[in-house]
Amino acid sequence: MPDTPALRPGGSTRRLGMASVEQARARMAGPLSSRSRTLYIALATLTVITIVVSLQPSIGLRQLRNLTILASFGVGVALLFADKWARPAAVWAAVGLLSGFLYFGFEAWAKPRARAGEHREGARASSILLGVIAWPLVLPEVIELALTDVGIIGDEPPPP
Repeated sequence: MPDTPALRPGGSTRRLGMASVEQARARMAGPLSSRSRTLYIALATLTVITIVVSLQPSIGLRQLRNLTILASFGVGVALLFADKWARPAAVWAAVGLLSGFLYFGFEAWAKPRARAGEHREGARASSILLGVIAWPLVLPEVIELALTDVGIIGDEPPPP
């Protein structure tokens, strides 16, 4: 393997057209501004509210879920501008991967548990990608479906 600055530890990767790891860390490091902190807290609060509302049997209350999901996407976009773009993107991707893997795991777990005559899709890798893109929708959904499947909440979720 040739000894080039791009391949040596601590060497520049500009030759390869990529930002170095140190530069990426520098973009994500540093204290949060008060605006960014407020937006992260808002995103966490909206996520908790969405999950709690998803578990409610009242249709009127469950309709609030759509607004909280939409607000979560709006806060996510606002975070891209309020904070350095790399940190919100990393947080979104991390929570999205977690949500996607939870959904994938639920699909794999729920397929053999299907009742007689009930058709359930098996686990799909696209669930992970969906989680990364739309985790404010996927995370509450997988929690609701899992709790319904084990019988903690109603028999079936009401229609949307």
